Amino acid sequence: MNTIKECFEIILQGNEDNSRLAARRVRKLLYSSGTSDKYEDIQNLIKDAPIIYNKISEDWRRENFVVAISVIYFLHDKESE
Repeated sequence: MNTIKECFEIILQGNEDNSRLAARRVRKLLYSSGTSDKYEDIQNLIKDAPIIYNKISEDWRRENFVVAISVIYFLHDKESE
């Protein structure tokens, strides 16, 4: 789980425990100093979030997705200021 994209893959495909851990790892990755390619991943996730969310069938996976995506939405709103 070294990238935001990897975290979301685990959230959507991993088991319940790994999905939960990946959802919380997104925050750490966003606030760490890292590569600039994470911003491209962020844009794609924001754009596709409603579609992806509607495809998720497990409640626990939906919860983990929302936990992770909410951090990104918060930062997205701050960027416009």
